[in-house]
Amino acid sequence: MGTDECFSHRHLKTNGDRPERMLGLSFDITKRKLAEEALSSMNRRVIEAEERERDRIANYLHENIGQRLTLFAIAIERLKDARPFVRPARCT
Repeated sequence: MGTDECFSHRHLKTNGDRPERMLGLSFDITKRKLAEEALSSMNRRVIEAEERERDRIANYLHENIGQRLTLFAIAIERLKDARPFVRPARCT
């Protein structure tokens, strides 16, 4: 990656409007830009990991709850079809 620079300059004028000298400052912000890109990339990876985890949990809950509801429905149907319980008579 190339070097990004910020320039600030001021012309010192002599003899009319012709610049004779120029003063300037240059700041290398390459490291800051690389750090910003790394942070942005890390944030993106965290968001993607969170989305994958939400999908995994949702799938688990869907499958688990679905199976339990199906078993519960089958048990209810079996109870409906079963003969009523008759208590045996006591011998005296």
